[in-house]
Amino acid sequence: MRIAICSTEFPPGPGGIGTHAHQLAVHLQCRGWEVLVLSPQDFASEEEIAEFNRRQPFEMIRLRRKGNSLAFAGYRLAVLARVLRRSAVDLVAATGDGALYLSALAGVVRPAPLVAVEHGRVPQGPERKLKRWALRRARRVIAVSDYTRQNALAMGAAPAGSCTIHNGADADYFTVLPADEVRRLRARLGLEGKRVLLTVGNVTPRKGQDIVIRALPRILERLPDTHYVAAGLPTMKAECAALAARLGVAGHVHFPGRISRCELLEWLNCCDLFVMTSRHAGDQFEGFGISVVEAALCGKTAVVSANSGLLEAVVDGVTGVAVPEGDSAAVAAAVVDLLSDGHRRARMEEAARRRALSELTWRRSACQYDRIFRELVGRGPAPCCVPTGAAPRASER
Repeated sequence: MRIAICSTEFPPGPGGIGTHAHQLAVHLQCRGWEVLVLSPQDFASEEEIAEFNRRQPFEMIRLRRKGNSLAFAGYRLAVLARVLRRSAVDLVAATGDGALYLSALAGVVRPAPLVAVEHGRVPQGPERKLKRWALRRARRVIAVSDYTRQNALAMGAAPAGSCTIHNGADADYFTVLPADEVRRLRARLGLEGKRVLLTVGNVTPRKGQDIVIRALPRILERLPDTHYVAAGLPTMKAECAALAARLGVAGHVHFPGRISRCELLEWLNCCDLFVMTSRHAGDQFEGFGISVVEAALCGKTAVVSANSGLLEAVVDGVTGVAVPEGDSAAVAAAVVDLLSDGHRRARMEEAARRRALSELTWRRSACQYDRIFRELVGRGPAPCCVPTGAAPRASER
């Protein structure tokens, strides 16, 4: 069985869509599929990309960016169409809108069953019609959350048999480090005696780091030793740093930039609370929240925005706390409550880790994808086994 995974992004650079595509590729290869991945690989050096690709167990076709966006789309379409014509591809899985459109168009040239993976975007105007057309060409639409699926249904674009498969996280990599090691890490990072809030993601309005910064004055009134770390691509670092300065909290806000997978594991273990206050931004929303699950595997509870797929990454009041989107006062209240009540936070941390291990791993998600894919190519459902050996380590953010 041969599957082509067409994605809009792929590791070693950052991005949840890329993380999803990578984990799906590796686990499907473990389960007997011959996997071919076609994707750009951005926000990483040539050396990183070459080393990453060398270690993968599947075939990787890197789509190098060239010309303007229209020229790049034409180039990607030509490559994908050529692959479909020359390769005995049984199934195409498209993840990310750009990849979906190209896969649907390429399928006109050489039909192959198409599965669309829906993340978190509802375009408007002419593109909305294009997306509806592309989704209707898919044999299945698999959404990463019920929230995402409902948005696809509202567009009139989800065919019969659409379903939800929640994103997961890599339980073989993300784990609770020994207490002595965490103490050494906190000392090395200059975190001794500090309460640490952590967000991981591109510093942008959609990820909502500014909302946490606006909450900091209220938090510091009650807990003056609190610091906020906004790790990830520093796209709007200058704007957020200026906001922190205006609010008088600049000394409590830190931007380490893009962090490696090793640093991510360290930060997740060293923080006291994970915070992801994403908001709707234009036609985009948070489809799920992989980082929330990675934090849970490291024994951390989270404060997240409601009215998004993030609400499915936690059980509100049990494994995390959901607050209204954009409400910095509610963020401050939730953070102060959790940081001030160690017993409650410890209960929620344990519950978060248990749920992540039992319900939200990539192995479990890949098993569900595998069953659907096998049914589509007429091979019948396979036993839901766990692949032997260590699963791949998480990609960088």
